[in-house]
Amino acid sequence: MISVITCTIRDHFIEEVFHNFGSQKIEEEKELIIILNKDDMDLAMWKERASNYHNVSVFQLPEETSPGLCQNFAVHKAKYNIIAKFDDDDFYSPYYLKEQLNAFHNTDADIVGKRDCFYYLEGENKLVETTFGQENQFVERVTDSSLMFRKEIFQTLQFPDLNKSYDNKFQQLCLKNGFKIYSTDKYNYTVVRRQDKETHTWGISDKTLKRIFSVVAKTRDYKSYVTKPID
Repeated sequence: MISVITCTIRDHFIEEVFHNFGSQKIEEEKELIIILNKDDMDLAMWKERASNYHNVSVFQLPEETSPGLCQNFAVHKAKYNIIAKFDDDDFYSPYYLKEQLNAFHNTDADIVGKRDCFYYLEGENKLVETTFGQENQFVERVTDSSLMFRKEIFQTLQFPDLNKSYDNKFQQLCLKNGFKIYSTDKYNYTVVRRQDKETHTWGISDKTLKRIFSVVAKTRDYKSYVTKPID
């Protein structure tokens, strides 16, 4: 059983949030906890949309609440023992949760995620892949928006009260406390980079991403490229 948590400050990503959750092909019971982290967001609209789904809860916190504390709030509301962090603007294929849950079942990992992954550059319709060479192995960190972990970690530590890098700091604290981090392969997940880089926490340019990683395709249909069915 798994609890998906999404913290957002953007009403216009409502379709992505519900589609990523609703499309997941898993037999286990799942829930979605949405935290609205901006005062002028349309809580009624989100709750109305949530009413069409089973097991979806929506909360609103004051916008001065840090993203780190928003994550903690969501985890404390979670009913299930595995927590999956979904960002509002990234792509999680229908097989994403199934693949990540398999890693929990087949290893002794406390945290599962994606160290290697794809980036989609919307402004250029280009798909880029990282080249760390750290698939299907234990690692020191995974990509922030692919973070999944056992809820029992919260008995030892929580997300720090930070506006940026709270996911990275959380993983550092986990390693220091002896928790194990496992990276699955790069498929079934994509970090979507929009043209307006000011809307991203990580302000790296598309030019730099293409230089440090590898361009694998120019396409508008990146989702079919990165999706790998899981039996």
